[in-house]
Amino acid sequence: MARSVFALRAARALCTTANSSSAPSSSLRTLSKATLVGRLGREPEVQQWDNGRRSLSLSLATNVSERDESGEYTQKTQWHRVFVRDDTTGFDFLSSLRTGTLVYVEGELRIVSRVSADGARAQYVNVSVSRREGGTVRVLDSRKDEDSDEMRDSWAPF
Repeated sequence: MARSVFALRAARALCTTANSSSAPSSSLRTLSKATLVGRLGREPEVQQWDNGRRSLSLSLATNVSERDESGEYTQKTQWHRVFVRDDTTGFDFLSSLRTGTLVYVEGELRIVSRVSADGARAQYVNVSVSRREGGTVRVLDSRKDEDSDEMRDSWAPF
């Protein structure tokens, strides 16, 4: 019940009243956000752009349980592409993560259209993480520090 009240309040907060003459008297702001919890399918790749900026490419796997025709539950893996901009706090730490690390990702959905060499058109849904857009990546795994026997709690807003 508390979650539904929170969702309703959040939806109402998106509704704004514009007072300018060029905008309608009432408009609805939209939201395109994704929240994922999954494991890295490969080590992050750092990409250097011509303008000096960097981005991080993550391959994230999430599992979905579905019931098949016989009534048995099976798990299916869904893969997600996540791009982290270099303004994200902890960017250098995130680039050092290993395959299999459990992460929480919150970012904006972006649809990218591509045309292959044979002319086939494809669309991909990516998740873009930027501090400017309110995105975040958090490490959920506690992992052993290589130089110490202590466990390091990695749940921190990076």
